[in-house]
Amino acid sequence: MVAYPGGEVRRVVNDLNTYDFTLDVAADSSTALTSTHRQINNVWVAPANELRNSKQVTYGSLNRTDGLLGLDWTPDNKIVYTSANAQGGTIWIMNSDGSNRKELTPPGSDDTVPSVTGDGRLIVFLSHRSGGNEIWRTNIDGSEPKQLTGCGKNFDPTVSTDGKWVIYRSDCDGGRLWRVDINGGESQRLSNNAASWPWISPDSKLIACQYATDDGKTQLAVLSIDGGPPIKLFDIPPQANFRYAIRWTADGKAITYRDWGKGLWRQPLEGGPPQRLTGLPDEKIYSNGWSRDGKMFAFTRGVEMRDVILISNAK
Repeated sequence: MVAYPGGEVRRVVNDLNTYDFTLDVAADSSTALTSTHRQINNVWVAPANELRNSKQVTYGSLNRTDGLLGLDWTPDNKIVYTSANAQGGTIWIMNSDGSNRKELTPPGSDDTVPSVTGDGRLIVFLSHRSGGNEIWRTNIDGSEPKQLTGCGKNFDPTVSTDGKWVIYRSDCDGGRLWRVDINGGESQRLSNNAASWPWISPDSKLIACQYATDDGKTQLAVLSIDGGPPIKLFDIPPQANFRYAIRWTADGKAITYRDWGKGLWRQPLEGGPPQRLTGLPDEKIYSNGWSRDGKMFAFTRGVEMRDVILISNAK
């Protein structure tokens, strides 16, 4: 609460709940109505050819949200994923069965959206540690962090399998896609239209992304790693959801993405309508990814809980 006209600021709530954007204050300012958002998410792993045989591999508590804001596979079948607590998001690594969990980045930086190079040597990720939203890289053990971008409004990183390029969205340029060398340096714009949630194909030649067409449609697009207009554009289901979840299958022949309601969609690169993947739980799936050898699939599932809260004596 900010006093008027003095400008003194006072905190109204002192708990660890996350409060949604909805807020309504009574005319006399004595009461306020808002809502809380609590979430439990954990990572599950399944054989790629038998998704119904999935097994839970993390057991996070309320609001820790394991895997919610990104996960990726290393070439030796470890999972790099995000986990959050009251201090913010950090990046972790574990075996595919959930053993040997290790935190790689320190709390307080809001590190999310990890992407691993094909040789398993480096992780690229989004971080707020420099005060703005920037793309960083680190060694697979979390050492030697290096900032790769600098305008303060950069998001959605993905690194090519060959470890050469990092693709990301920059809101300093109207939400276009850019690329920068894995060692940093001058960035290059790749898309003329707004695009987001890019993910690079296994052969490091193509980018799949959410794309805003000239006529205002949102489509799944495939672009060259060198930029230019889309090579392919695909129509999407009404509830398609690309957040943290556009992924290439290991053979590079299809692209998968989420649905706001439940499950995943699979779009063959050669064309045709998308097909819903079978065998997954009949619920919303969050961040996910296919192992490099195509044998396993990791995904995040969980529950969201919302409550309406009345705050009395807000003055």
